[in-house]
Amino acid sequence: TWKRDEKELVDQTLYHTEDYGSDYYYDGGYGGGDYSDLTWVYLKSSMHGKVLDVSGANQSPGAELNMWPQKGGNENANQLFYIDDSTQTIRSRLNDFCLDINSDGYVVLNPYDGSEGQLWTLNGPKIEHITTGKVLDIYDGDSWDGAKLCVYDYSGAE
Repeated sequence: TWKRDEKELVDQTLYHTEDYGSDYYYDGGYGGGDYSDLTWVYLKSSMHGKVLDVSGANQSPGAELNMWPQKGGNENANQLFYIDDSTQTIRSRLNDFCLDINSDGYVVLNPYDGSEGQLWTLNGPKIEHITTGKVLDIYDGDSWDGAKLCVYDYSGAE
């Protein structure tokens, strides 16, 4: 599951391991604006400790998301996200794109458009897609680097 903790938000566990908000300003692309007050989080699996990753740091709409070992330093913009409560979206530090569900049921990144595929909420121990009621999950429970993300019925597993 994706769990929430005071310091740490992350298969269905969300850990906030470091606060990167104070050193970041995003002033271009689709979202724009001053994001210096944001709390950046890793979306980390409780199953294997890998984090949600924008595959190849791809900044194009429809970029695939997968699970990958956590990076540090200046190479982690494709692994940091923030929860935007005002739009009910989860956005990437890489380009301010939102988690979105594509037509195949996989979770990808797309520019914010307000569509139902982009609506998420933290609901107890899970990251829940608002429209479907399904949760963010690792496709087929794969533990390998590069495992894709999807939405799936909540199993009750931690």
